[in-house]
Amino acid sequence: MEGKKEIRADAALKLAGLTLIPVCELVVRGWSHGERVSAYGVKRPLGVIVVSAGGKAGFTVTGEAVPAERLAEEFPGVATDAVV
Repeated sequence: MEGKKEIRADAALKLAGLTLIPVCELVVRGWSHGERVSAYGVKRPLGVIVVSAGGKAGFTVTGEAVPAERLAEEFPGVATDAVV
């Protein structure tokens, strides 16, 4: 079985003066057996970084407010420019 697991900042969404940057986990697996091939993928939200004129904030999927830098530390796959 071959696979890939990645944590990353997804495409930013600009809305009403805010920039929302979703932090997601992407898992893709695939395998073959003879002439058969199977694969699946899962994309799971882990949090969101909110950027506004007043600063940056991070939120977990449970709604807990955390510093945006903490999300970047907790999930090292998040692009550093998402929290700069």
